[in-house]
Amino acid sequence: MYIKPIPLERIYEDEYLLIINKPFNLVVHPGIRNPQGTLVNVINCYLKTKSYQIAFKKPYLANRIDKETSGLIIVVTDENILKLISKQFTLNLIKKNYIALVNGNIEKDNITIYSKIIRKKSHLGISKNKGKVCISSFKVIERFKYITILKCILYTGRTHQLRVHLKQIGNPIFNDKKYGGDQMLGENIPLLKKNLIKKIRTSSNFIALHANSLELIHPIFNKNIKCYAIIPYQIYLLIKIMSTF
Repeated sequence: MYIKPIPLERIYEDEYLLIINKPFNLVVHPGIRNPQGTLVNVINCYLKTKSYQIAFKKPYLANRIDKETSGLIIVVTDENILKLISKQFTLNLIKKNYIALVNGNIEKDNITIYSKIIRKKSHLGISKNKGKVCISSFKVIERFKYITILKCILYTGRTHQLRVHLKQIGNPIFNDKKYGGDQMLGENIPLLKKNLIKKIRTSSNFIALHANSLELIHPIFNKNIKCYAIIPYQIYLLIKIMSTF
């Protein structure tokens, strides 16, 4: 079976650490439904071309993002380095920020959400009594007529945390079908722009959430590393369209 090659955008790389910009519509780990063509498969193929003295025998992902989401992911060489990176996450030493386009207009410039998230049948949701407390903060970057651009910061790392919290405040992420982000933006959008927005929605399996910046301490060299990944073209195009209203 032919599998189309997937380019690997490397933001930082040495013999111990690899930080990449994952495109959206790409599953992270192989599974029953996706045995091939995942991010781990792509990394394995790439590492076979390298000749590090301390080689990546097996890639370990220190963090993950959803299939529909794009952005920065940390890959390490072995379990010991993975433990060091995981400890930085536990101590909140790693700064990881997202950019999100959300439906509607958020009036407050800064919002912090504390809530418990639990798994339901097909998605995650908020609970008053069960689950672990999850903390997210949001800062408005820019407001347009139908959407708001946010800087999102995770203080805890629950699955779908940002997506659930933004739904909780009534501003789901654009095109996030699971949490209500696929609803119409407004009734008075001109037909030409409405069709263009619809084309962007349906052209790719993505949501407008991108892990754009990452800061951590190198687990071996003890130096500070800052990485940035530009937003995907689809999100850039949406911003350009929405800025015209």
